[in-house]
Amino acid sequence: MELNRQIFGAVDMERRMMFFLLFAIILVAAFCIMNTMITVTVQKRREIGLMKALGAQIQQIVWLFLGQGMIVGAVGTLIGIGSGLLLVHFRNPILDWLSDSFHLTIFPKDVYMLGELPAKVVPGDVVIISIGAFLICSVAALVPAYIAARLEPAVALRADQ
Repeated sequence: MELNRQIFGAVDMERRMMFFLLFAIILVAAFCIMNTMITVTVQKRREIGLMKALGAQIQQIVWLFLGQGMIVGAVGTLIGIGSGLLLVHFRNPILDWLSDSFHLTIFPKDVYMLGELPAKVVPGDVVIISIGAFLICSVAALVPAYIAARLEPAVALRADQ
């Protein structure tokens, strides 16, 4: 550790930067979910108005849209975990295929001194990132859910679509 302090410092910095990069990607996904939910809210305006006219309470409509956002977040998180773990598991065959097919060497052996690309999956990190992604997507669904719940029934039923 003391002999290669600079290398370990660089790896630690890369790990921290990777965390922020993944966090930014999750935020973009959350904004996409929020945008999709807002679009659904606008498209379902009449139905929301009808539900409110029939006596649906604000909490019921919020939970309806929040539930939809949570389902999208959960499915996206599960697909992300599955595809990410698959890519990590098959990382070296994928690098070999890229090298053979496109004559593209991503990690030259003479520079990095690695026969294979090492990877270590830390279950705790996967759990934290997964829970964080799900929670961020759920929070992103709150805004359109609240917009939908605050819609006035008379205005929604009168609106032309």
